[in-house]
Amino acid sequence: MKKFKIIIIFLILASLTFVSYVIYAKATGNNLFLSKITGPVQDVKENDKIVAKVNDEPIYLSNVALYYFSSEYAYEMQKQFGGEALSQVLTEPDPVKSLDDIINPKLLYQYAKSKGYKADQNYLNSLIKSQREAFYSLLEGNVDPNADPSSKVLFQEFSKASQDMVNESGLSKEDFFKKNYLPELEKSAVVHSMMSNVINEIQVQSPTDEEIEEFLKQYKGSISLLKLEYATKEEALKMKDELLKEKDPDSKMLPLMSNKEKPVESFPFHDVNDLPVWLRDIPKELDNLTVPFITVVEDSGKFYLVDVLVYNKLDIPTRGFAIDVLMSKKRAEAKENFQEDLIKKLRASEKIEIIDIESVKNLRSKNP
Repeated sequence: MKKFKIIIIFLILASLTFVSYVIYAKATGNNLFLSKITGPVQDVKENDKIVAKVNDEPIYLSNVALYYFSSEYAYEMQKQFGGEALSQVLTEPDPVKSLDDIINPKLLYQYAKSKGYKADQNYLNSLIKSQREAFYSLLEGNVDPNADPSSKVLFQEFSKASQDMVNESGLSKEDFFKKNYLPELEKSAVVHSMMSNVINEIQVQSPTDEEIEEFLKQYKGSISLLKLEYATKEEALKMKDELLKEKDPDSKMLPLMSNKEKPVESFPFHDVNDLPVWLRDIPKELDNLTVPFITVVEDSGKFYLVDVLVYNKLDIPTRGFAIDVLMSKKRAEAKENFQEDLIKKLRASEKIEIIDIESVKNLRSKNP
């Protein structure tokens, strides 16, 4: 979960900060953003050239440099603040890949326009609203209080960078958003209209029984407890009565566990039959109770005093819910596959001129 939160937070920040900067720099000619990329981008700008064309629409080396150096900065930030788990899944940016990342959206937008697709106004309004809120939140440094420490640091770094970007523009926050976000959001909405139409026409197979069962198995309950063995049931019951008289029975129980290396035992379960026999009746009692819950159980002729510390109720969704989620996932995968195939076809059929790939590759040597 921690790794997931970091990645999601970074994706949001990266999409806001770097896309905004590329648009802003292109629109205003201002290359002041972060010292990490100012120098190399300025060098490229002084001797700028067209390195590619997409249906005669030029892509300048400075466009690729902005994208590449910004991505490289994000990569370094993730490595520094994202933690070891995130670092293991990172891919170092590549200038040629950066060029592709500029070409592909252009191809999709041009194709969608040529087929007569227009932005759905309701979707566009919703997109503008969500991006405006995220943009303002980023500028104001409104970090999620529940985020882990590394994500908070990462957010703060991007927040500072974004504030610098807006300050250098001389525009208000709202004017900056309107000038530099809206055109790209409108393009995104046009492509979304095309993809929404496509997804409605794509036929996907209903999930199999095996897929549904596998999905439902992801949902588990869990019980964490302290378990202390007694020679007789009477001894166990006596200690239970003593503990129940305490305001904090857990603190009374823990010292009794000092001889155990791991006093707390945890039992995840998808079905009560996944639990040890002696534990299977406890969830039924706990469903209508709160913890701590203290009881005495018998297992193979031995008696145990059990103190339940944490109980996460098993809450398996309905089969209908599983089918809906799996169908949505299948449609998303089909949509992604369609988009990948379409890009391949467009790259083969449309007029794409790669004019100076060596200059693009050489951006790596300019990387600070």
